[in-house]
Amino acid sequence: MAEIIEGQFSYNEYNGFEHSLVPYDVKLGTKPVLISAPHSVNHMRNNNVKKADLYTGAIASLVQLTTNCLCITSNRISEEDPNYTIDGRYKDAIKEICDQNDIRLVIDLHGAAISREFDIDLGTMHGTSIDETSVTFMKNRFNENKIKDIRLDDTFPASHPGTITHFTSQSLNIDAIQMEVNYRYRNPNNTTEFSALLQSLIDIVEHFGKDSL
Repeated sequence: MAEIIEGQFSYNEYNGFEHSLVPYDVKLGTKPVLISAPHSVNHMRNNNVKKADLYTGAIASLVQLTTNCLCITSNRISEEDPNYTIDGRYKDAIKEICDQNDIRLVIDLHGAAISREFDIDLGTMHGTSIDETSVTFMKNRFNENKIKDIRLDDTFPASHPGTITHFTSQSLNIDAIQMEVNYRYRNPNNTTEFSALLQSLIDIVEHFGKDSL
């Protein structure tokens, strides 16, 4: 399933559907959590092409399908890097989604190289984008699914003003967290690791999407 879904992002060597009117796709749902995968396709930064974060688009889509949360992914390369460019169309879309759906949490999904020592690095702008209790819950869910090396603001704290976490927490006043996931857990050929990641994200979305929260 992951490979099939990934096909929409890997099209044209991960440059995506170049004739799409807007450089993103939105899937709506009923749970007030938005999962974002801005680097699901290749993207521009400082006039250079940066490679896609493989399978982040497929993972975000699978979580959306399973939980009925909301999801936004990049669908083609464009003039902006949604997680670096100040403002831009991707962030405009996030604002519209959040305004219209009373979103209470944005999870911004990214990919780290397999050479990184950590399993997942949670970026919280050093504790300013989301409360400690929420982060502890997330870390515990990963740990319970046997993803053990969870770092906090270790390498990717999401502090740059162009990040989606910064934009969401500071401009929209909505809790946000950046998740940099080691490729070992994003690769669907690693069945155990991939399933652990997917289940952890589903658990997190189900928790924060509860009516009684």
